[in-house]
Amino acid sequence: MLTIKLHFPRCSGHERKNRLIQSIVYRIGGRFSLADKAVRVMFYESEFRSDMESNLGDFIHIDVVSCPPISLEEKHVLAEILKDEINIFSGARVDDVSIFIMNTDCDSYFE
Repeated sequence: MLTIKLHFPRCSGHERKNRLIQSIVYRIGGRFSLADKAVRVMFYESEFRSDMESNLGDFIHIDVVSCPPISLEEKHVLAEILKDEINIFSGARVDDVSIFIMNTDCDSYFE
């Protein structure tokens, strides 16, 4: 299972956000042979960012938790898919996207 949290500055278009989530689920599920329900995507947005400089508030941050753990090569593939999807959605430069992928053992997951 992959849990993906997208952290965006304030943006508009509820339907566009849903399409982004659906596209991420489709591409990652297909690439990693996961059922749709095994790819969970959450979209968070805020117009308030705490940065030292006001022009740094438009970055996009993505947190991913994987259970079972994935390899470094799989992390690179996952990051490339996410960067591509974010670029298509927002036009954000790759430099404006930070991604943190964390492996966890499945003993830490409770349903």
